[in-house]
Amino acid sequence: MDLMNWGMNYTLIFILAGLVLAGLVLLFIFSRGKGGKFAELDRNLINSRWQEIQNLVSINKPSSLKQAVIEADKLLDYVLKGRHFRGQTMGERMKSARNDFSDNNGVWTAHKIRNVLVHEQAEVFVDQLKDAVHHFERALKDLGGL
Repeated sequence: MDLMNWGMNYTLIFILAGLVLAGLVLLFIFSRGKGGKFAELDRNLINSRWQEIQNLVSINKPSSLKQAVIEADKLLDYVLKGRHFRGQTMGERMKSARNDFSDNNGVWTAHKIRNVLVHEQAEVFVDQLKDAVHHFERALKDLGGL
């Protein structure tokens, strides 16, 4: 093998290695930005919090259901952050995740109910509270949190 072929072989190897590395970097960036599968979540924390939420729902009192909605909203935000959805606020992260929700309107309704409970301290019907928890559960499953 002469020096010309030897140099061309190593150049080709370096180019291919560079392309592979660039591809891996792009894959990592795009998967994280869209809530990709590389994001790590504390499954024990999620399951523990979800069990607490279910316990609040089982009490079946307006005060416990309100707390369940508030806690489910916090848990959804934890998962959105853990999946690296873009946004400074939960609302912005929910917009980034809208294509991942099987019922985008339902999860937004649930989040709005949480906001009414926290900011307006208005009364919400028990059925609306139960529905909100259900929508949060669906959203958490859609994102792979539950």
